[in-house]
Amino acid sequence: MTSPSSVGIVARRITAAGPFGTAFESVDLEAEPGDLVAVTGPAGSGRSSLLLAVAGRLRLVAGELIVGGYRLPMRSPAVRALVAVARARPAIDLDQRLRVEELIVERCVTAPRSTTGAKVTAALRLLGIDPPRDVLLFELHPAEQTLLACALAVATGPGAVVVDDVDQGLEPGDVPWVWRALHAVAGSGCTVVGSASAPPPQPVPADVVVRLPHRSALERAAAASAGESVVARQDEKGGAP
Repeated sequence: MTSPSSVGIVARRITAAGPFGTAFESVDLEAEPGDLVAVTGPAGSGRSSLLLAVAGRLRLVAGELIVGGYRLPMRSPAVRALVAVARARPAIDLDQRLRVEELIVERCVTAPRSTTGAKVTAALRLLGIDPPRDVLLFELHPAEQTLLACALAVATGPGAVVVDDVDQGLEPGDVPWVWRALHAVAGSGCTVVGSASAPPPQPVPADVVVRLPHRSALERAAAASAGESVVARQDEKGGAP
């Protein structure tokens, strides 16, 4: 399964604000089409907000963001058509009360692109899972829940997929499983941006790692008044440290 139009991402000192103040601040990111990007940081560092911004679903207050050649926010509709959101909690998530088959049918009916059961099956195969169709979502292993959300997004044929909380609820030994699956999606040509509390463990490669610091509202205000730039460091491409 290959993406019809893989998506590159260029972000320069982007900042977004939420209902409780600054969500993230002065973030730099550069990813080539088909890269696997890991956005890391503690809870409250703005990981979910950054994913939504890259997907064209959260407006920036500063900086420059270009996704798939489209500049945000002017071309937000075009970016939303290119980038699928597998999960961005709490705003976007699968319904835990539905069965796997119901989630697949729902996606085939509601997806903006032509999505079929065969495409979902191919996406599940790409991600290396074959969940029973008659079980409720919450009955699946947490890793399978994440990968099912990714498969449903990949099946719509986007140029990029963003997925939040890659390592949430997982035992340490299960984390490489999910990152390897996301790496396979990126290898198919679809850019993947995943968020987690820590970078992918070796030997799972990530092409780009962005670390978001956590700061309280008081710390952010103090930094702003002092003219300090809070920049999330992008590691060199070629693997997470």
